[in-house]
Amino acid sequence: MRRLRLVLPLLAALAVLVPWWAARRDTANPAPAAAALNLAREQGRAIAALRADLAAYRAETARRRDAATHPRERPAAADGAVRDAATPPRVRPAAAEPAPPPAAAADITFAHVINPMPAGHGLHADVEVTFAALARAAAYARARGVGVRLLTCEFAGEARIRRPAAFEPVANLTRHAFEAYELGRRGVAERRLPFVTEIFENAYRETEGARFLGYTNADIAVQEDFYVKAAAYAKASDAFVINRVEVDDKDANGRPYGPADLETLYALGRKRPQRHAGYDCFFWRRDRTPLVSLFVRNVFVGYPPVGRHVMEALRCVFGTKYREIRGAHHTFHLGDRNGGWSQHGQYEHMNRRAARLAPGPFRRVARCGAGGADAVAGAAAELRRAPFERWDVPGAEWPPREV
Repeated sequence: MRRLRLVLPLLAALAVLVPWWAARRDTANPAPAAAALNLAREQGRAIAALRADLAAYRAETARRRDAATHPRERPAAADGAVRDAATPPRVRPAAAEPAPPPAAAADITFAHVINPMPAGHGLHADVEVTFAALARAAAYARARGVGVRLLTCEFAGEARIRRPAAFEPVANLTRHAFEAYELGRRGVAERRLPFVTEIFENAYRETEGARFLGYTNADIAVQEDFYVKAAAYAKASDAFVINRVEVDDKDANGRPYGPADLETLYALGRKRPQRHAGYDCFFWRRDRTPLVSLFVRNVFVGYPPVGRHVMEALRCVFGTKYREIRGAHHTFHLGDRNGGWSQHGQYEHMNRRAARLAPGPFRRVARCGAGGADAVAGAAAELRRAPFERWDVPGAEWPPREV
């Protein structure tokens, strides 16, 4: 009883102090409760939408599988019927060699997408070497139990560089920086530079069954055992980037190297030191692509800081499961030129500004690195919004002044 008399005044004091402290805390910082409630509501809606999308996708996949197993004769198209202009036909380039048999979905480890320059581009020869090296590395990997799919993502109507039949085209690109950023108003020459988000999303939609999705610059070639080495990295990491080795682009007589010189280029790539500090080879767990895509949106290829920004996206999304591989001899690049990087023009200015603003919505939705179904669902919901937003900061000047 005596102890109870001592405790009761303490309980009474706590009954007064606790509500006072809570009220003071809420007054000083009223946002967290409302923000948490809004985030919970957004995640709930996103999860429901993602489940609906998944159910629709599975139903469509089952329908196509059934149609392939039990083909039916299609009625002839009515006179005057036209193809939907919104879905242009895919252009498959002429085959340089027989296509290998497709790998079963369960065996596919990597889906690797590149965005080749159009034929006639100044780096045409470099891209031909890339095509040859990737096709050879994929065949080498398949023979050793590592599944690889090689993909290209390009604009419709572009002149295509001849490539091995091992490459599969995914959906055509539809957006580029010149048009989206209205650079014609500023007297800038038109270049159709795609957004990395659209490349990632197009590859993601057509690679169910792949464990990892990869993206490299179109002028980055690989050693023959590249995918075998990458599979070893994938066992210990959820995302990794590989820095390139720079090799000569011409022989001693001044003749440019080409696809027929792979053995020589392999030897140079193993011999030369890996010193380049840029980022141009990326692989990550495919199921986290919506998060990666959200982080890099509005950033386009061809100008800084696209490589660093994709690297930062992987480091942010995957945290301790991200790995950066330096000093190795897995990829190589012909010469030390970078295709006009760091010219400090309007394209670079726009790309740097977009990269600076992009992490904002990512952090709001995914809480920067928080994994799991909620984060992926939230990212997917964010990506289902308008496909292009000029800026993510209210009141930002448009078009922005050049710095």
